[in-house]
Amino acid sequence: MLIQSDPGLAQIEIITVLRLVAGSTKTFTVVLPAGGNCFNSDCTMCITVDSLNEIIESDEGNNNYYETTMG
Repeated sequence: MLIQSDPGLAQIEIITVLRLVAGSTKTFTVVLPAGGNCFNSDCTMCITVDSLNEIIESDEGNNNYYETTMG
């Protein structure tokens, strides 16, 4: 799983998830960047699973999740 704050910037965290059954969820807590803030008042986080496209899936288009917190 690849996690980016303000996608395109250098603030990246990589978490290895060994197994995730279809339809299941897993919760992680990550603070990005150091200090827990973004570079502007609005902070967009992007989470990408199977970022290297190693897993054969019927829908490759649902591997990204974006959320913006208005500051």
